[in-house]
Amino acid sequence: MTNEIENAIDAHAAHDLADELASAGVTATRSGWPNSDEACEIAGYGRVVSRDGRWVVQATDGHDYPIDNNELAAELDEIIKMTKQVS
Repeated sequence: MTNEIENAIDAHAAHDLADELASAGVTATRSGWPNSDEACEIAGYGRVVSRDGRWVVQATDGHDYPIDNNELAAELDEIIKMTKQVS
């Protein structure tokens, strides 16, 4: 995982996170408006948003899962590794 991805996670910057994941080869896009309802849409994973200073994954199963920075980083690291294996 790159420092830029870690910085985006720490800053709760969903748009930056989407941009950095896309740079790493993950199918990720930005949605919403900056600094209000910005989100990172990750194919096959769900929508990641920052809510009240904490990350929430709105998963493809339709449920919301609160997740801390370390958990999110670990899951995204796995997604990046899987993406690189498939490429």
